[in-house]
Amino acid sequence: MFKNMLFLAGIGLIWGSQFIFQQQAVAALPAVWVGTGRAVVGAITLWVLCQLCGLKPQQRQWWRYHVIGLLEATIPFVAVAWGQQYLDTAVAAILMGTIPFFAIVLSPLLIKGSKVTLAGLLSVLLGV
Repeated sequence: MFKNMLFLAGIGLIWGSQFIFQQQAVAALPAVWVGTGRAVVGAITLWVLCQLCGLKPQQRQWWRYHVIGLLEATIPFVAVAWGQQYLDTAVAAILMGTIPFFAIVLSPLLIKGSKVTLAGLLSVLLGV
């Protein structure tokens, strides 16, 4: 139990500190470079881990990985960096923390067959 709590605290420090470091970076560099730099560092890290683990993707899957990387990492990284030029770091962190709530509330509108469940809603409320 203690190990899990320590792990959770470590993840919180890493995820929370990104807003502080990004605020400093955006003060010195254009937001596009900050977001792109984060995506490139993430891609290199992922590539190294895949090489160490011996994971080899199928060639026809690469376009999917590129689309996922663009939509799930690069564009959001640039958008958050751009937003932090105009918002306080704490506000940016709070707004990012509301994403799971919006995902669970909006999923029935966007995903056929999706429903808001009590367990899902409680988990998001507990997280907030």
